[in-house]
Amino acid sequence: MKEIRLRLLLVLLIFMGALFISYIQTTRLHTLSLVTGMGIEKEDGIYSVTLQIYNPEANAKESSGEIGGRTYTAAGVTIADAIAALRKDISKRIFTETLQIVVLGEQMVKEEGVDPVLDYLIRAPEIPGNIQMVVARESTPEFVFQMFPADDKVTSSHIRKLLSHSEQRWGTFQDISAERIKSLLEDKTSDIVIPYLELKGDRMEGLSKTSTETFTPSAYFSLTGLALLSNGRLKTYFTSEESRLLALLRGVNQKESLTFPCRDDNRYMTIRTTNTDASTRASIDPLSFNIQVHVKAYVEEYGCKEEMNGQRGIEELEEWLEETIAKELTVMVQKQEEEGADFLGLKDHLYRHSPAYWKEMKKEKNEDLSKVPVTIDVQASLTKIGKTSKLPL
Repeated sequence: MKEIRLRLLLVLLIFMGALFISYIQTTRLHTLSLVTGMGIEKEDGIYSVTLQIYNPEANAKESSGEIGGRTYTAAGVTIADAIAALRKDISKRIFTETLQIVVLGEQMVKEEGVDPVLDYLIRAPEIPGNIQMVVARESTPEFVFQMFPADDKVTSSHIRKLLSHSEQRWGTFQDISAERIKSLLEDKTSDIVIPYLELKGDRMEGLSKTSTETFTPSAYFSLTGLALLSNGRLKTYFTSEESRLLALLRGVNQKESLTFPCRDDNRYMTIRTTNTDASTRASIDPLSFNIQVHVKAYVEEYGCKEEMNGQRGIEELEEWLEETIAKELTVMVQKQEEEGADFLGLKDHLYRHSPAYWKEMKKEKNEDLSKVPVTIDVQASLTKIGKTSKLPL
């Protein structure tokens, strides 16, 4: 009997403890403004900082119509100054430990660069170290956070999911930290690429919640590709296809469907990559680079008239894919030369694998590798070929 009473008392204490903890958490939650997104732009020497404040009530079962978050914007001569101004407008304490996404303004990144932003994000002790950054192309960060996302409560959560899904295409390029970018800028061994957002659809309709209440949203943001930052400043935008090719050249393990025109007709075939990697080799005196790309894939759809007859037919298809992919990748080498940039990581390769040679190059101030010869070799391996007979006309 005594043992039963002790058990009942223990259960009661656990229950009361859970209620007390829940009460404390709820009470604390109602005293904080949980920041999930931050936008930073600069115009005419003045910073404009936008904060997206998460609305906990939006997650309640009975509040399906609640807006997921509120957006506040203030100006200041520094980023911290603008946030201090926001504290006067927001009744609850601003809690930035929950920050997930920082959206950078196009004009600021183009004219001033990212260095001042990185300085603030790294110095501020309340800013978490795992935030992700994107550039807003042809839009302001404030507008990005004012948009109603089609399949989420708040824009910051929507962007974070887009970045997560892009990992199979871009690898760690979608998750580069402020500390890593700062390190690359200081080492001067590689140009930087970070994702950018692009508006699709009607700009003004995106500000209305009704835009998300139809089967096809009238406006939404797309994580289109990667933005190139040279010396910390925005230099150009890569298209979606260019971004994929760049990631492939930089050794990202991609799992994607790739479509190619058939060799001898106007039909198409699609392969699905299961593993990709790349390695860079440098030859000294004269300096040149060779990038070896390996692609493992299976045929996902084959619409070509030409038959894949046995092992020889498969080998011929692999050779043709190697030539086709190499031609596509060579376009990125040409683009690097045109831009006078180093997004292929050639400097970083010398810095890591030939430090003495790199040190001598820096001493002679001969660090521009954009015109250095770069060759590409591709090795393709197809598996799971499946049916190989000719498709009916």
